[in-house]
Amino acid sequence: MKGLKTTDLQVGTGTLAEHGMNAVVHYNLYLPQGEECASGVLCICVGGDRQTYPTVTEGILGMRVGGKRELKFGPQLAYYEHRQNPSIPKRAALRYEVVLISLEPGFGRPTPCQAQ
Repeated sequence: MKGLKTTDLQVGTGTLAEHGMNAVVHYNLYLPQGEECASGVLCICVGGDRQTYPTVTEGILGMRVGGKRELKFGPQLAYYEHRQNPSIPKRAALRYEVVLISLEPGFGRPTPCQAQ
């Protein structure tokens, strides 16, 4: 994804995240000044869920379970004018820190969160 910069903060030792797998990730979202504005757990399709958190779904490709990665991106990949969280300024460059918790086969199978 053009404009997305990834940096491994800790390389995991588990399964490799490949396109189409279902993933559970913990995330922290930071504003440009470094202030945390959101955190939580996402259940997503690796490299495929472009409607929800496209920077995260693309950013975890190639990670291994247990790994931690920083994802930096500009407003063109963030909310730009259409922010969903009022604490995020319009046209803000954002930074995620994500930890890949688990992976399962995907494409039509229930996500790990749905299976619980």
